[in-house]
Amino acid sequence: MKKNNRKKLRIILIIFFVGLIAAGVIMMIPTFKVFIKAGKTYEEYDPEEDGSMEELGAVAWLKVDDTGIDHPVMQGNDNREYLNKAPDGTESYGGSIYLDYRNKADFSDELMIIYGHHMQLGYMFGALDDFRDKEYLESHSTGRLILKDGTTLELRIFASMEEDSGSSLFSLDDKEIDIIKDKAFVYTKDPKGPVVMMCTCTEDMNEMRTMVFAEITDRK
Repeated sequence: MKKNNRKKLRIILIIFFVGLIAAGVIMMIPTFKVFIKAGKTYEEYDPEEDGSMEELGAVAWLKVDDTGIDHPVMQGNDNREYLNKAPDGTESYGGSIYLDYRNKADFSDELMIIYGHHMQLGYMFGALDDFRDKEYLESHSTGRLILKDGTTLELRIFASMEEDSGSSLFSLDDKEIDIIKDKAFVYTKDPKGPVVMMCTCTEDMNEMRTMVFAEITDRK
């Protein structure tokens, strides 16, 4: 009798824990859908096709070779507009990749900041974490910005660092190369041209930012 009771108890416990695991998986499905939507490439838009970015409302398209960074770049009236708004204008937890509202949309400033959420699984600007590694940065250092007028800006990534959200770099007054050089995880060269800073929250500290720096090496 006691053996039967123990057997029934084991069966009940197994059913309970299987149900618990299944419930957890079901609860995670919406989260994974958010990551997939946030990280997707907008296949219906070709950044090199006339009029496609105007239709989307993007100021540029950012691509970093051999990475998941392949996104339209938006620009709002302030730096909060696209925090939770997708490029198509719909509400989105993942928001958009967007250019600082103070920067010129033709990327003619000396320092330009592009923001994006730090999403898990490397989606959106969660992909910036990999650039903390010198070998990875050096093997994934090329990319481009395609502007809405068709101009292509060739990029060469040269540094990565972590800095507080109150950093003077966010003032956009200057490139402040000395700060980057002193605090960088990786620093490969001094930039000669304008600099694009890709920026996201760190995974574990909300006030800290992961920054990846790319020099504009050519405009054509």
